[in-house]
Amino acid sequence: MAKLKVDFLGMELDSPFIVGSGPISYDAEGVIRAHKAGAGAVVTKTIRDNAAKNPYPHISEAGNSTLINAEKWTDLKPTTWIEEEIPKIKNHSEDINLIVSLGHTPQEVQNWVEKIEKAGADAIEIVSYMEDSIVEMVKIAVKNVDIPIILKVSPNWTDPVKTAVECVNAGADAITVMDSVGPVLEVDIHSARPIVGGEKGMGWMTGKAIRPVAQAIIAQLTERIEVPIIGLGGVMKAEDAVKMLMVGSSVVGVCS
Repeated sequence: MAKLKVDFLGMELDSPFIVGSGPISYDAEGVIRAHKAGAGAVVTKTIRDNAAKNPYPHISEAGNSTLINAEKWTDLKPTTWIEEEIPKIKNHSEDINLIVSLGHTPQEVQNWVEKIEKAGADAIEIVSYMEDSIVEMVKIAVKNVDIPIILKVSPNWTDPVKTAVECVNAGADAITVMDSVGPVLEVDIHSARPIVGGEKGMGWMTGKAIRPVAQAIIAQLTERIEVPIIGLGGVMKAEDAVKMLMVGSSVVGVCS
């Protein structure tokens, strides 16, 4: 048997694979299932002030192991996560390494970051598509909690490498590279409609097509930062995971 245990931010992971924030980690049940399947850590869907109302359909295949999704953030209230889901995860097993995703504004980080830590999260991943506020969000998180803070890079920022470096300088303990790409649009020629139900049919692309983008950002960051990186995006098979490690990831994220 291969020995796959790794240390990440003081957490002992049974494997180097982290389930990224998304449909799999929709609640405690999803997190526990991912842990049982061998995930070294699991990132929840993103907590915000208000529960999301996701459009339908919200995920569709776009060919060649690529997906387009119109998902928003978690459709559970933040209090539900803090009072019910996080405790349920930790009561099931202390061995579950739980990373809670939190966004998308400085005020929302201020509102929930301490409560998430007290509920039992092992680390917090800060996420936002708004590049101009992400450094402030990291600073607020670092100031208010003692658990590790992970920045999730968006490829849609003007300069994701520069901004990630600024977040590390602001105290981020690790970086996740990367979030989905978008907005993008794909249509069904038979129905003459977009394949997802987001605003104007727009969505966000994940899967095989985005992995080279993530790898380019990771390779650039390894030259400028020393904190660990979660390589996330388009890891569809074992060889893809090896490539993520070869370009500088410490651990590998899977989601699509």
